[in-house]
Amino acid sequence: MSNAIFRTGAERLYGEYYSRVRTLTPDFADDLLREALTCYSIEAHAAVCITCRVVVEEELKEIYEILVNLGHQSTQRPVEQMELEPLKQWAHRLGIIDAAQFGTIGDIQRRGNRSAHGPTADIADHWNRRLAKKKEKEDLAEPLEIWADRSDALGQITATSKMLHDLKIKKHEIKSRGLSAIKPRRGRIPGESLSHGAELAYRNSQQFMQDGWESVF
Repeated sequence: MSNAIFRTGAERLYGEYYSRVRTLTPDFADDLLREALTCYSIEAHAAVCITCRVVVEEELKEIYEILVNLGHQSTQRPVEQMELEPLKQWAHRLGIIDAAQFGTIGDIQRRGNRSAHGPTADIADHWNRRLAKKKEKEDLAEPLEIWADRSDALGQITATSKMLHDLKIKKHEIKSRGLSAIKPRRGRIPGESLSHGAELAYRNSQQFMQDGWESVF
């Protein structure tokens, strides 16, 4: 597929996004999304996934900073110390995102992490087998997808543009209504939080057992 066709597709995706948010104030996240689409147009699939992860993080930081300025009690840590994982958990606790959005952000986060830090062992093994096979055939003209392919990149852009739209709507609501727009969520605890809590509980119990044995002996 030619770069011209990719650019056309990228511009169309950005146009669809912009048509939904044109009445809202542009910010750094919009520039990052445009950067992701540029990466998509030149088939830099891993770069797309990494940049989309940053798009969501930056928009959550924008919302976090607004609540810092409003003096919300949940914003004790400086914004520069907040990364996507704590921001995601924080936003869900305050009802800024719902359970479905929490899951979507988690998917965007995992795709970005895999592209930035490397695949899991099974994916790496699959990639190495493909490379070896192409070398045997002496056919290296076709580019290999490095930890992300076109489908990953397109899925990441589609999910990220929708999430950015939803977050900008929420940010506009907070700017308009202030702290009254924030209602802590009382629904189910996200699975990732439960898993983290269980791990901490297990470590504590192991430490208590070790302390008990040391006190006996």
